Amino acid sequence: MAAEPIASAPTRAAALASILASARHEASILEHHLESDVHDDEAVLDALRSLAASGRGARIRILVQDASRLQVEAPRLLALVQRMSSAMSIRVPSEAADLAYACAYTTVDAGGLLFRPEASRHDTRGPSGEVGERARLQGYFDAMWERSQPAAELRRIDL
Repeated sequence: MAAEPIASAPTRAAALASILASARHEASILEHHLESDVHDDEAVLDALRSLAASGRGARIRILVQDASRLQVEAPRLLALVQRMSSAMSIRVPSEAADLAYACAYTTVDAGGLLFRPEASRHDTRGPSGEVGERARLQGYFDAMWERSQPAAELRRIDL
């Protein structure tokens, strides 16, 4: 049974916070760019903070195709990633096929999935526990993560 589409930003933020809160230790987020009204939402940040502090195995990986926009669109998320860098990291795809990938999604180790077939549209599907689809997307994310580069332009410089 397919999940109902989620279109409004507040509803997408609530769904993202919910799926992140369900994670045990890991979350993977793939986006073209991060949206301030979703990814910089207080409930989303709280869920990420709790997950990052969940213990030694905590790992939150964010792949974002346009990292330059992160500083403007999700400054509180960026600050959180910088503060909790042992558990959170941001990378940028480096291969043309990965940069052209049209989908956006979030997966968590507890089996949850939020999915947008076209990242440029806001009709998110989820939350879903479709094991086969989540496993396939997680495998693609893992491969893309290995091919990607750290988002060096987002490193904090302390002088």
